[in-house]
Amino acid sequence: MLSSALDEEINDLQSYSAFIAHWNRISDDTMEITTLESEKLVVNLSSDGWDLLTTDSQPYPTIEALLMDVSPKFNKAWNEELYRKLKMLERDE
Repeated sequence: MLSSALDEEINDLQSYSAFIAHWNRISDDTMEITTLESEKLVVNLSSDGWDLLTTDSQPYPTIEALLMDVSPKFNKAWNEELYRKLKMLERDE
């Protein structure tokens, strides 16, 4: 169904490999992600966004938004990386 969209998201997710412990594709549109807090998440990509299958939460628009919500360590690493990149841009000006 959404396997090509999931392929693109997986490519993006690979750039965050330092921010998550492990991920594994388990079907055409479903992945299992282990956070740095050792929490296992089963997520499904639908036309509505990313659904966390272990809860009744609303779909997340991006995998980053989902991970920022459920993983404090991902959130911290993401923000540190963003800050680092912004500082590099500032130096280049």
